[in-house]
Amino acid sequence: MKKLTNFLRIGVICIFLLFCGCISESQNNNSNFGVVSENNQLSKSNSNFISSNSSLEHFLTTHEHFEAKIIKVMDGDTVYAMALNWSKYKIRLLGVDTPETYKKNRPDEYILLDGTPITDLQWLKEWGLKAKDFAKMNLENKIVIIVFDNIAPKKGYYGRYLAYIFINNSGNLEDFNKELLLNGYARVYVSKFEKLEEYQQAEYFAKSHYIGLWSWKKSESNQNNTISNTNVNLAIIYIHANAAGNDNYNLNDEYITIKNIGNTPIDLTGWRIQDAAGHCYMFPNGFILQPGATVTLHSGSGKDSTTDLYWNSKYAIWNNDGDTIYIINPAGKVVLTKSYGNT
Repeated sequence: MKKLTNFLRIGVICIFLLFCGCISESQNNNSNFGVVSENNQLSKSNSNFISSNSSLEHFLTTHEHFEAKIIKVMDGDTVYAMALNWSKYKIRLLGVDTPETYKKNRPDEYILLDGTPITDLQWLKEWGLKAKDFAKMNLENKIVIIVFDNIAPKKGYYGRYLAYIFINNSGNLEDFNKELLLNGYARVYVSKFEKLEEYQQAEYFAKSHYIGLWSWKKSESNQNNTISNTNVNLAIIYIHANAAGNDNYNLNDEYITIKNIGNTPIDLTGWRIQDAAGHCYMFPNGFILQPGATVTLHSGSGKDSTTDLYWNSKYAIWNNDGDTIYIINPAGKVVLTKSYGNT
């Protein structure tokens, strides 16, 4: 009888330990950061990661996303992330561009509100390093949410993933890409993505308040808070993307034609044209397009005139099978977009 009692006691202890083990395993499985359900929404165990910011919460729940740890910051707009399954992702932050730190910057990419390009390359490099430090402070070794856009491609030209990074700041979701713009660490990289207009407003805010890199030459009299010309009475009336023969050998036969469809002249100083890949053309200082007049922009080289301008590119700009043309005013706002072909 005594042996039976001891046997029963041992059995109860074993069942108890087994039960505890099951609970422990279950808890460990649910404690993973970034458990994402099949419908791309955060699991209930991580519901505290969702902020009260309803717009970002809605954006998150309507877009493909996953949680990850940022394991390395390359620069202000490029990071490495590790997901729950230990997969590594090289991520290029969508819609933003911070100054280069490893190669030479281009002054025609960073334009003040009055159309003046930031020509001080050392200034740009310094702010590139500051952008990297800002990213390291806010992202490195932290859990974030990687969010993909619904219209932008998931990968870019160099095989990097294009995504937004959302961070949890005291219980509220923040769009880190947008924070780079608001704090003057980046410009908008114009392409097709859902937050383009929102990001342009953030860039304008930083420029008009001389924040970050936009504080260059703040004290000079030519730096104004207002834009001298916001006329958008422009139309792209012709696109000749497919030059005769090899496009790269006949660059001046690749061109677009723009018309002033308004009743007043348009001073295009500080305005630029960009393709979907980010290649950028800056209008010459003092170039004015008269009412009803047209100007043709050739990809090759030549002497600028009132009717013909030249990109001076060494290679073809416009894709024959489809591309997007952006006309951008000095504030960095896209005022005209025209797509053709398969875009």
